[in-house]
Amino acid sequence: MGDDIKRKRILLVSGDEAVREFCRNTLSGHGHSVELAADQPQALGRLKTSEYDLVISDIGAPRLDGIDLYINILKNHPYLKNRFLFIIGVGGADLTSFLNYIQIGYLSQPIGSTELMEAVGRACLPGSFNFSEKRTERRFKMEADCV
Repeated sequence: MGDDIKRKRILLVSGDEAVREFCRNTLSGHGHSVELAADQPQALGRLKTSEYDLVISDIGAPRLDGIDLYINILKNHPYLKNRFLFIIGVGGADLTSFLNYIQIGYLSQPIGSTELMEAVGRACLPGSFNFSEKRTERRFKMEADCV
């Protein structure tokens, strides 16, 4: 799936240099343009000056709270709402259940190149959307049915 998507411009946000380098090498090796940010302030600065097709972010690291970054993106860069992937370490069942519930893609560490490219391919599919949009559409339909 990863090889047949068009070249994408990706912002990769991670406090871990090894993760940044691995992901950049893998993604750029498949023809994608990748910009790196080590923390949330760097990521927000890049988002002020550039547009991206996808953001991949650690969910938590020093000076990086992935959830806060995602919320900021929802407020200030709504075009990225459905173009976001989290990288998670040992997050436990609660975290993965939450991410599955709101249908935000995630990669569990350690990340393999195949897993990374498949996740990017899924995130970049035309018409992809997350659960919150689907739930809102259903709610409006039900309200219209009740009136």
